[in-house]
Amino acid sequence: MNDAEMAAAEKLWESYPNFKRPIIPSEFIDVFEARVKEKGCTSVRIEGKLDPFYTEFEAKVTIVERREWTRDSGKYYDFSVASFRLEHLPGCGGILLSNNSWVNLAHRGKGVGSLMQEMKMWIANKLEAGVLLATVIVGNEAEEALLGKHGWKTVGPSFRNVHTENDVRMWQRILT
Repeated sequence: MNDAEMAAAEKLWESYPNFKRPIIPSEFIDVFEARVKEKGCTSVRIEGKLDPFYTEFEAKVTIVERREWTRDSGKYYDFSVASFRLEHLPGCGGILLSNNSWVNLAHRGKGVGSLMQEMKMWIANKLEAGVLLATVIVGNEAEEALLGKHGWKTVGPSFRNVHTENDVRMWQRILT
């Protein structure tokens, strides 16, 4: 994004009636940067859901295209180390949904996934959430091991997601 595009995006963001720029405490950034350096990662990108173009992009991409992009993103977007999203469950601000979590192939096995779990817990604490929920594709052993290591538990049996054609399992992390 060039300077003019960035300025236009800033102006658009600020035009939203409930706009609040997220504030990440410096001590969190210090810990985050130290962990990244310790594990050998060279770049970090923290994204929020304040992107005014996100909804428009989502509407133009089919589920299959999005799934393929997510699966292949490490091949084409090697400047990103990792990404995840946390969203409130509609109608219940005490539950956060964790989704679109991934670590670039080049940075797997370096503790980035554990760092992301710590970030999710920190954010959930600041938002006073009582529960984190996520779904994981059955057979994704790395993600399941990571969640188990960080206190997540499975909820009920696996089920078929007809939208993605994947068998998935629900996971939860009780925070309170």
